[in-house]
Amino acid sequence: MRHALIYAGVISFFCTNASELVAQTRAVSGYVQDASSGERLVGATVVEASGGAAATTNAYGFFSLYLASDSLRLIVSHVGYEPANVWWAADEPLPLTVELRPVYTELGTVEVVTERHAAGADVNRIDLPIAQVKELPVLMGEADVMKALQLLPGVQSGVEGSSGLYVRGGGPDQNLILLDGAPVYNAAHLFGFLSVFNPDALHSVELIKGGFPARYGGRLSSVVNVVMKEGNVKKTAGTASVGLVGARLTIEGPLLKDRSSYMVSVRRTYLDLLARRLQEPGARYGYYFYDFNAKFNYVATGRDRFYVSVYGGRDRLYSGAEQLFSYAEYDQRETEHMGIGWGNLTATARWTSALSRKAFASAMLLYSRYRFGGEYNDRVVTIGPDSTLESGSMYRYASGVRDWSARFDLEFFPRPGYEVKAGLGATHHVYNPGSSVHREVGSRFPGLDSTGSAPVGAVEAAAYLENEVNLTGRMSVNTGIHVSAFVTEGDPYISIQPRLLITYAPAESVRLLATFSVMRQYVHLLVNSGIGLPTDLWVPATQRVRPEKAHQASLGFTHARPGGRVEAGVEAFGKWMQGLAEYREGEDFFRGGQDWQSKVVQGQGHSYGIEVFLRKKRGRTTGWIGYTLSRTTREFETLNDGRPFPYKYDRRHDVSAVVKRSLSSKGIVAMTWVYGSGIALTFPEARYFLSFVEVEHYGSRNGYRMPPFHRLDVSYSHTCKGRWGENTFSVGVYNAYNRKNPFFVYLDNVQEQTGPREWTTRHVMKQVTLFPVLPFLNYSFSF
Repeated sequence: MRHALIYAGVISFFCTNASELVAQTRAVSGYVQDASSGERLVGATVVEASGGAAATTNAYGFFSLYLASDSLRLIVSHVGYEPANVWWAADEPLPLTVELRPVYTELGTVEVVTERHAAGADVNRIDLPIAQVKELPVLMGEADVMKALQLLPGVQSGVEGSSGLYVRGGGPDQNLILLDGAPVYNAAHLFGFLSVFNPDALHSVELIKGGFPARYGGRLSSVVNVVMKEGNVKKTAGTASVGLVGARLTIEGPLLKDRSSYMVSVRRTYLDLLARRLQEPGARYGYYFYDFNAKFNYVATGRDRFYVSVYGGRDRLYSGAEQLFSYAEYDQRETEHMGIGWGNLTATARWTSALSRKAFASAMLLYSRYRFGGEYNDRVVTIGPDSTLESGSMYRYASGVRDWSARFDLEFFPRPGYEVKAGLGATHHVYNPGSSVHREVGSRFPGLDSTGSAPVGAVEAAAYLENEVNLTGRMSVNTGIHVSAFVTEGDPYISIQPRLLITYAPAESVRLLATFSVMRQYVHLLVNSGIGLPTDLWVPATQRVRPEKAHQASLGFTHARPGGRVEAGVEAFGKWMQGLAEYREGEDFFRGGQDWQSKVVQGQGHSYGIEVFLRKKRGRTTGWIGYTLSRTTREFETLNDGRPFPYKYDRRHDVSAVVKRSLSSKGIVAMTWVYGSGIALTFPEARYFLSFVEVEHYGSRNGYRMPPFHRLDVSYSHTCKGRWGENTFSVGVYNAYNRKNPFFVYLDNVQEQTGPREWTTRHVMKQVTLFPVLPFLNYSFSF
């Protein structure tokens, strides 16, 4: 650790002094935004036409760069927009506002990129266009950003159809998922088959899977940064969509033209409404989920802007029955009800300001809550001629986590080619690892607490310093330090985490990348196996259960010729993890009477592999192929006799292919094909009887593999303009060639006749397949 800190400090000192040698220049700053909606554009490139300075807009569309003359021409570009030529003179007021117009041709949206990379661009970051997400064929026709991220190398799904992310050998709890800066603890709907992110409400999605900048912390494996739309400040617009599963509606527009805007989006399934027509009298069962997104944007001055955004979502599964019985002397009514629900609520209040030509600041207040709860009630009412008797029971369970946060970030551009980012923040956590109440009708005594744990409070604070320097025009270095502290029940943990990212371009079309990062995580997710419900528990690091820690290093190579149609990349990575938490053998969510800390064992994990990425980004046919060769292991002192074993979602080979073909100005065909090695699982190697009791003997943990899975999805979208707006019809097929992929496997006893009166029992492994060929249909209207 000490050597990493010294190295980071030496590079920062060298970079700072090297920048002093640059000739005197003038700082120019501004914003880049969409001309049709007024939304700020993230990742737009601003280049001096003469081949000098270059910059990239930050998360709020702000840029700052240094020019050597008093009057110059700037070229501003962004994917999917017409490049703009901007003349700047020294007497022109700052910050500039540059508007880019979306590009449309007879082949649909065309990708436009600058012919020159901005110095110091983070090639390890992946931005996923929302328009591209909507064009991909997916389960039940519901566009999903998390499913789209699974198609990238280094990112894997869990079981078939799941929207979870397993990034470079990490678990789903090791992904820092942010929605407008607020953490989302459970990003799954429909038991994990869809995510909570409504694509109609989103502006951008960013994935960082390695080389983490110092401004991010708190998780080990990845950062998924999701940003909602700001709202159209020019005109009222909207989108409505209806599919086989649910419907969506989004409306946005100005409150004060060019000054303030709003965006409201809702989504709901109607599976429960359809199920009512099939229910018998007295029975009621169903499932539904909903999402609500809203954002308000106010431009106070040319430099200051305020945002307020809210998200709420919930899943609900329920069943119930009521029966009436009439007897000679009394009547009896029996009612039974079961319900399970889970959901998120987030809120963000943000202020951003261009403090000067060289400085940009933002401040946020954040709230995030995740809750899971279940209840079961049964009641019997007996009505006789002289009395009424009641009997029954009630059981309730609740768990979750709640955060309040404050954060301040500053970006400073002191010299040409040198950028400094710094910030600090604090979060107050309240964890509810699980509380339950059980009582009989007419009494108030509690039953067993399923974890024996009361809510736990914790305080987390973090500060960071990040330096990004362009050393020679071909080489850039990003060094940083992230410092965090976590206090719960009086026990403090302090962590110093160095970060390093080096990029070198030996030629105009070639870029080399080297990264190293240390990450710390103060929250654990205790995962139950095989029950299919979000009963997983979020618990904090304590004195008995240590935080998780990871070291990750990577080396990469990319080849992308300026103006070319094809780009390729190869990256090798290694990750070493400590403090991983799992249930002990025989322990799970349902075993009560114990504190959760007594159920947990901690260990370490290792993951390493190679990722290959080939993408065609221009022309009528576009798409990519991704391949990951990796190995992930876990090692716990009390599991598998202390020997390393494969992680459940260790996949030696993972392949994804995405192809999109523009048939005309109105039609698009898209196909995805995925292949993955089977996930690891533990099965008994032998069964025998001991004192008339059947005993199972298990071998190595996760020593068996499910069959590999692969699947082809196909869709066709047709867009036509109507009188009031655009109509889009989408049809497609999920699992087009009906591959019977395993959802889970189990052992079954099969009896076979071996003689006239002789039978033998054979143990057979069987698999359950969840998704056969599934056609889908979707209609959307936008204005």
